[in-house]
Amino acid sequence: MIERLRLQMIQRKYSLEPPCTDEEIKQLIASVEHEFNVLLADRCLDLLKITDGLEENALDIFGSRQRISTVGLMKGRDWLIRGIVEENREYRDNFKDYNQLLIFAYREGYVYAQVISTGLFVKLSETEDDPRKLYETFDEMMIDAIQNALVN
Repeated sequence: MIERLRLQMIQRKYSLEPPCTDEEIKQLIASVEHEFNVLLADRCLDLLKITDGLEENALDIFGSRQRISTVGLMKGRDWLIRGIVEENREYRDNFKDYNQLLIFAYREGYVYAQVISTGLFVKLSETEDDPRKLYETFDEMMIDAIQNALVN
C-alpha cells in the first residue's frame, strides 16, 4: 500500500508530507489509547512514518495532528492536514454511533474507518447507516481510498 502511494505520487509529481517523528508517533499512540481506548493499526503507524497525512484530490488521510500542510505551503496554498484525534473527536460530537469507529481518512462524503469492536475496516457514507464496503485490512482500505482519489 505504501509503495503504491509513493509510486502514484512520483508519477504525478506530487510531494509527500514529511514523516512523523518517533516522538510524534508515541504521542499519537498515547492520545488515541487515552481518548478512544483503542490501539492504532500498525500499518497506520507505518504509513505515518512515510507521510504524516495527505491532502490530495479530495482525499484527506489524517495525520498525527492537525496542521497546515508542508506541501501546500511549498505550493503557496494553505491546505489543512487533519489530525486523527481531532477528527475523531469532531465526528463523535456530530454523528450518531461514530464512537464505535476510529476514522483514518475522508473523501467526498465517505469516511474510511475501523470498527473498534470487530477490528474490521469500512468505508461509510456520512448519510447512510450501512457500510459501503468492508475490508479485512488497513492496507485494503487505504488502497481503495488512494486509488479512488489519485487514479482519477
